[in-house]
Amino acid sequence: MEKDNKIEIILNLLNERYASSHKMRERSQSFAVWIAGLGIALIWILINGTNLNISQKILVSILTIGLGGLSIYFISAIQRGFDNNRAITIKLEKLLGCYKKNEYIEDDRLFPEEYISKNKLWSNHFSTLYCWIICVLLIVIAFIWINPCKTMAITKIDCSSKEVIKKR
Repeated sequence: MEKDNKIEIILNLLNERYASSHKMRERSQSFAVWIAGLGIALIWILINGTNLNISQKILVSILTIGLGGLSIYFISAIQRGFDNNRAITIKLEKLLGCYKKNEYIEDDRLFPEEYISKNKLWSNHFSTLYCWIICVLLIVIAFIWINPCKTMAITKIDCSSKEVIKKR
């Protein structure tokens, strides 16, 4: 196969990999936002006067933890695909000489060598989503067990009617 044809194939593959990476990041972020919205909706239900007995608290907590666990599993599946895609992208970029000094730019590389590293940073996209989902999960669990209605009752506010109760 001629060199020009190989480069064209590599460039097409690389464009496909870049597009896939963007879609995976977008899909995982949209999913995390959806889970946060679900958590906020549950908190809203709890704030609006829902008094749960102990068995209901346990059941809602189990449901919430299960949903959080499945969410983390779903995000991790997308991350595995992203990591595999990234490895292929790096291989294609290497074939094009993007990391070689003087290949495209005199006394420099097109991409810095750090881009080759597959080490995961704590601040990367997926770590941030895991933290986000865990925070939402912990806040929902806190609202399930620390009943805001009972807390508000101490300040003499009726949670169901939202009116201040007069002292007798």
